[in-house]
Amino acid sequence: MPDIIPETGTKVTVTHDHSGLDDIINTIQGDNILSQVLAPAVEQLNRDKKALQDGATNLANSVAERIKSYQEQFISMNQSIVTGNMHNTIFVDPQGNGEAEVGATALSDDGFPYPVVVEKGSRPHRIEGNPLLAFNWPAQGVFVITHSVEHPGTSPNPFVEPSLEYISRDLEELVTVEVVTNLGE
Repeated sequence: MPDIIPETGTKVTVTHDHSGLDDIINTIQGDNILSQVLAPAVEQLNRDKKALQDGATNLANSVAERIKSYQEQFISMNQSIVTGNMHNTIFVDPQGNGEAEVGATALSDDGFPYPVVVEKGSRPHRIEGNPLLAFNWPAQGVFVITHSVEHPGTSPNPFVEPSLEYISRDLEELVTVEVVTNLGE
């Protein structure tokens, strides 16, 4: 998978606190008699601790996948799809340990991270040819060859920021599903 463009990346981190379980396990294991009598309980506590860790990773991945879905929807709604390249390069990078990252990886043919311009827009600027520019200008019905053009800039068509606003509405549902599905057993 190509690298996620930092300006479009969102790191999802789910933390959990199993220090109470660790304290109980350490107390039991610190006593010879308790450790022998409660060995099955310690095994269960270790399984519960692992389930918490796995649950944090599953939840981070679920949140990242939902963010990805929202980003794809906003790209479509903003009519930002010309080639489909950007839409098709929104990736989730599951990193484990309760972390995942989601974002765009699309680059122009010359390596420019254009999803940043889609998200934030651009100021007016000059585009220089090397040595010439050649492009079809459908609005004018002409094919143009020139040394440079003055681009008027672009308006923002955000897809990252609104996806984060929408995911905040879904967090309770995603947490509930994770708890009921994986920890409620």
